[in-house]
Amino acid sequence: EERILRMMLDNFDRKITDEHLERARAIGMTLDDVVTMASVIEKESGVVSEMYQVSRVFHNRLDQGMLIQSCATVNFLRALDGLPPVLIVKNADLQRNSLYNTYLYDGLPVGPICSPGLEAIRAALYPDIERQDLLYFAAVGDGTNVFAATYDEHLQNIETYVKPMEDELFRE
Repeated sequence: EERILRMMLDNFDRKITDEHLERARAIGMTLDDVVTMASVIEKESGVVSEMYQVSRVFHNRLDQGMLIQSCATVNFLRALDGLPPVLIVKNADLQRNSLYNTYLYDGLPVGPICSPGLEAIRAALYPDIERQDLLYFAAVGDGTNVFAATYDEHLQNIETYVKPMEDELFRE
């Protein structure tokens, strides 16, 4: 066990450069913050190009004092209870009292929810700059997300993408 952990830590140390550490400091994050945010980004989108937009949403929400409200953190809590992940979280899950529940508690969760890859770490450090106004995203249902800058846009995306998935789930 110790050897495996040492291998993982050595691999991490080889991949995290001084540039990464300097960037973290420049944006006011600790390395722990970066890894924790990257873990949530990793679980929110497996699509590399989207990771930077997810990061932008989380950075903007944190900067504006909003909850990050990540379904990935709720699914992490479900996994801890031996429950399968869900695409659409329900109210009971949103009320789980844990510092990992980003629907209830401000800021990042208290620690990582997975071991993030280097691309997710880069995304945490360098959020999207093309759409700096992003505050929301919703699952499309094919493994990708749709992004929005306003709550009205977000509600429209939910109506267009999430609601049909939810209706389908209830039919089954």
